[in-house]
Amino acid sequence: SGSTYYVITAGHCTRAITSWRTSSQPIGNSVARRFPGDDYGTIRVNSPSSLDPRGAIINYGSPRTITGSRSAYVGQSVCKTGSTTGTTCGTVQRTNVTVNYAEGAVYGMIQSNTCTQPGDSGGGRSFRSFFQPIGEVLDVLGLSLL
Repeated sequence: SGSTYYVITAGHCTRAITSWRTSSQPIGNSVARRFPGDDYGTIRVNSPSSLDPRGAIINYGSPRTITGSRSAYVGQSVCKTGSTTGTTCGTVQRTNVTVNYAEGAVYGMIQSNTCTQPGDSGGGRSFRSFFQPIGEVLDVLGLSLL
């Protein structure tokens, strides 16, 4: 109806890509581009009916419901979905971590031991990955989860 929908993704992605599409249709354009400093971005969804927006991530073609946006704590279970490794799970190892990239530092990240490979945002060949806290993105941009 009158709602505007956004996809939240990595800022290094929305910084590099302006216009997004699936294999068969356009999704929309990058709006927020926060990288470095933070690492989040948004894509404004032009046609919600064609994308079927929902509070979920895709796990090997099936939606996995996002259950909330609470602050992370050490020892908490966490799962991520990456384009290379699919969905992998682990635990939070540290919070408020600074990660240095060639483009500059990103602050306030969450470190976990989920398996990552090249192509997964936040990962390399390791069992150490970094995540932007989603609560900050929602607060700063005035968004809410579906």
